[in-house]
Amino acid sequence: MHHYDEDDQYARLADSILNGEISLDLPVPDELKELENPYDPLARYDIGSEDVPIYWDHAYRHGKYYSYFGVVPAVLIYLPYEVITGSWMPTPSAVALIGILAIAAMSLFTRRFVLLYFEQTATTTSLLLCLFMLFAGSNVVSLGFLSRFYSVPTLSAQFFTFMGLWFWLGAKGMGIRTGGASNGPEPFKPNTLSGSHLFFGSICMALTLGCRPQFVLASFLAFAIFKDEIFRSRSLFSKQGIKPTALALIPFAIVFAPLLWYNYARFGSVFDFGSAYNLTGFDMTAYHQRYLFTSLLMVIYLFCPINPTGSFPFLEPID
Repeated sequence: MHHYDEDDQYARLADSILNGEISLDLPVPDELKELENPYDPLARYDIGSEDVPIYWDHAYRHGKYYSYFGVVPAVLIYLPYEVITGSWMPTPSAVALIGILAIAAMSLFTRRFVLLYFEQTATTTSLLLCLFMLFAGSNVVSLGFLSRFYSVPTLSAQFFTFMGLWFWLGAKGMGIRTGGASNGPEPFKPNTLSGSHLFFGSICMALTLGCRPQFVLASFLAFAIFKDEIFRSRSLFSKQGIKPTALALIPFAIVFAPLLWYNYARFGSVFDFGSAYNLTGFDMTAYHQRYLFTSLLMVIYLFCPINPTGSFPFLEPID
């Protein structure tokens, strides 16, 4: 066996942080340290054995193993569990917990979104259909059934993204509008913004950087959610909107600062999350994907037709 899988990577990361370390407490054999290029999979294959374990899908840098997966789930879930119980949290339990939280966040967001934009036409059936489509499109069900640590960062990022959007929509005062049947719903005042909703929404969106960094791009949806407040009423990004603007932006600085320091402390750059140092099936430090190939992959992923077959389940993965 030339490589070892390590399914407790998040639990191990939490344990390291609890002991004041940012690297993982894993043995690094001298044979790996002495390799000219430790990221060459063939070179690692030649030296790997039962006596020379090399851990798969770990970041390796300067003679130490690190986790390049987002640190936020380790700090918020695995670490408290270890402090309370004295043992590592089982990854399947963590996946189940975070999956339930992600589904709850999606449900809250969908309900609030419908009340904001489609209150007069939405029905219970249409709301449920929206939820089912969201669950399917977000892959949350598949991630939940894949009870390995790979699901943890994505499910965590989904939870924080949808909670952030839920808070931001609530900042507009439209989360659940009240009003009697005779008087109709409460009127919406576009200049009124809830500072607490802005603040906690931004906290959630910023935390995605420490889960699955790509999800932080969802923060730009703020320009769509608050387009009236930004461009019409000027209650954001203006002199009269200094306080709500600060409440929306300061959380990003609060959350980003320790996360970017964490990158710097491990890899010498605030923008280096460590994925390039991953010990995997090819040398990621030397790999540069062409823009044309990226575009081709996007077309295949988004628009390639399904592949039907004549036997159950009548569909095959696209090759």
